[in-house]
Amino acid sequence: GYTRTNTPMLERFRSCDLPNLPRGVPYNVSDVEQVRSALMEVWCSHVLRVREFARHHPSHALVELDLYDVNASAHAMSELFPLRRNVTTSGKGSFF
Repeated sequence: GYTRTNTPMLERFRSCDLPNLPRGVPYNVSDVEQVRSALMEVWCSHVLRVREFARHHPSHALVELDLYDVNASAHAMSELFPLRRNVTTSGKGSFF
C-alpha cells in the first residue's frame, strides 16, 4: 500500500510529463486518495495504450496474466514457456 516512504518516487512522477499524468500531478503527495486516483488513471491508461500498440503491431505478442489467479497464470506461462528438464550424470536435474 501507499506509505510516506513512496514520496520520493511520487515526486519523480510529478516531475515527468507522462500520458494521462501531467506534470505536477498528484498535486499533494500526502493525500492518499489523490495519489491513488492519479496512479490508477495512469495505470489503466497505460494498459489500454499497450493493448492498442499490440493491436497495431501484430508481430508483437501480448501476454496478459491475471496476477490474482496464480494457477491460471502459472498454466499460461508453462504453456508459453515450457521448461525442459536436463538430467545430469549425477542424477540431479536442473531446469533451463
